[in-house]
Amino acid sequence: VRPDQDSSQGDDGSRALERACLRAEREGPSGWAQVLPKLTARVQERPGDTQAWSYLARAHLARGSPAEALNAAWEALRLDPTLALGHSLSLLVARSSADAGQWDRTAQHAEAALASQPGDAEALELLVRALAAQGRLDRADGTLAILTQSQGEDRAAALARRIASERSLPVDRHRW
Repeated sequence: VRPDQDSSQGDDGSRALERACLRAEREGPSGWAQVLPKLTARVQERPGDTQAWSYLARAHLARGSPAEALNAAWEALRLDPTLALGHSLSLLVARSSADAGQWDRTAQHAEAALASQPGDAEALELLVRALAAQGRLDRADGTLAILTQSQGEDRAAALARRIASERSLPVDRHRW
C-alpha cells in the first residue's frame, strides 16, 4: 500500500474515487458538485494524497471557485512539484505566481499550460513577462514572436510596451 492510500480502503477506494472524478470531468460542474464532498473527505483523511488534491483543485475550478482551486493546486504541488496539473490549473498557478512576482514559477507553469495547449495567448504572455523579468530577453523576444504570429502585432506590441515600461527598457528593443 502506498503512503497516500488508506490500507482499510485499499486500492478499491482510490479507484472508485478516481472513476467518480473522471465521470465528473465528463459531466461538468454538476458532476463535480457530487464528488466534491468525497474529495474534501479524502484530503482530510489522507492529506498526502497528491492526486486527491489535484482532483479537488479541478473540482473547485469547475465549480467556479478559483481561490479554493488555487489553494488545492498549491497543496498538490507542495506534495509533488513535478505534478502535471493540466492547462487550466497550470494557467491559474502561473497567474498567481506572476501576481506574486515569482517569475521562475510563472515560467514553469506557463510552459506547462503551453505543453497541453500550444499557442495559448495568456500562457504565452505570462511566459514572456516571466522571461523578461528574469532577464532572459532573447528567449522573451522569441516567445513574443510566437505570440505575434498567433495573436497579431497589436497584442504583442502592447505586451512589449508593458514590459519595457516595467523594466525601463526602450520599446524598440523587442523584435517582431
